[in-house]
Amino acid sequence: MDIKVRIGIMGGTFDPIHNGHLVIAQEVLEQFKLDKILFIPNGNPSHKKSIHISSKKNRFHMTKLAILDNPHFFISDIEYKNDRPSYSYDTICSLKHTFADSEFYFIVGDDSILDILNWYKSTELINLCKFIVVNRPNFNNEAVSTQIKFLEDNFNATILRIDHLGFDISSTEIRHRIYSNKSVQYLVPPSVEAYIRKKELYYNKLTISKSEQKHIEEIVASAMGAKRFSHTLGVTEFGVKLAQHHGVDANKAYLGCIYHDLAKEMDHTAEYPIEFDAFETAHPQLKHGKIAAFLVEHSYNITDPDILDSIRYHTIGRHNMSNLEKIVYLADMCEYGRGSSDSYTILRKLCFQDLDRAMYYSMKIVRHSVVHEKQKELHPSLNGLIEEYEKYN
Repeated sequence: MDIKVRIGIMGGTFDPIHNGHLVIAQEVLEQFKLDKILFIPNGNPSHKKSIHISSKKNRFHMTKLAILDNPHFFISDIEYKNDRPSYSYDTICSLKHTFADSEFYFIVGDDSILDILNWYKSTELINLCKFIVVNRPNFNNEAVSTQIKFLEDNFNATILRIDHLGFDISSTEIRHRIYSNKSVQYLVPPSVEAYIRKKELYYNKLTISKSEQKHIEEIVASAMGAKRFSHTLGVTEFGVKLAQHHGVDANKAYLGCIYHDLAKEMDHTAEYPIEFDAFETAHPQLKHGKIAAFLVEHSYNITDPDILDSIRYHTIGRHNMSNLEKIVYLADMCEYGRGSSDSYTILRKLCFQDLDRAMYYSMKIVRHSVVHEKQKELHPSLNGLIEEYEKYN
């Protein structure tokens, strides 16, 4: 009697592959006494829009790096080398032809087994191989059990189950952590982390083209003097770095910062369809944020409300500011052209530690400067804003 090679199939986008995948694969290998696990990174996943995932080349290489040290783990390029959308049915058919003496165990999650009847040629696929369902924490096990029984009773499916082991790691979480400049150590193999860093995958990048940046900066430069424009570039550089550090969209930070002072040197007594408070009316120099937001929206077709608000409120702030608003406000204060002092050294450090603490400290600096150094009138909202952020001190 021929003894077939027992192969576990671990398919997925692997964007990126992580330690949770590897732990599950090893546990399946041991518990079901398989001979090997075959990792198959999707080439062009049929169920996902490719614009939202990394290139198949990067995903393939990360998977290959992740499994190098395990003699029972192998990788297949069967979907990588196929330019058409990848379907599990086609993949398993090809594998059965290539490895005719093998028995295949398709490793899937709870969510996949619940949705499997919606897959391409699902009923044929169910009879091509056995399935191993990985039970995920906090998932509806009753629904999964019901579905498994239905598939076994009606389609002669062979379905095994294994607990998830508590390693609830997701590729989405890893991508978000990298985007937010957080560590992924212990979540992915060191070789995968090194590859991600080298290729700068998932980073919060400024993707506005250089030509578009040049065009925008020419517009801004034409609206102000050289000194103001130099300040604006400093604000933009500081703001983008701050956004990348805190996981705020770098493109939005660029636009909020580059346009924040667009109306600074314009006629603030001109008529605009904008509502100003009584203090702004009495102090026209404070109107430029709202005027700039109006011009950016109506002249340059930037309609994102967060970008517009970051420009609108960068001068005096407001209650419940978004992180983007805080970043533009703080960058305006902290850009290095402002000079240096003990207070600014502390504030710049705080900006990269905690945006809310930085807001509290910056507003105290503003209050001291306006009231005690310049001996001018303070905007009525500032004391209330300081109280709002005092809890972060």
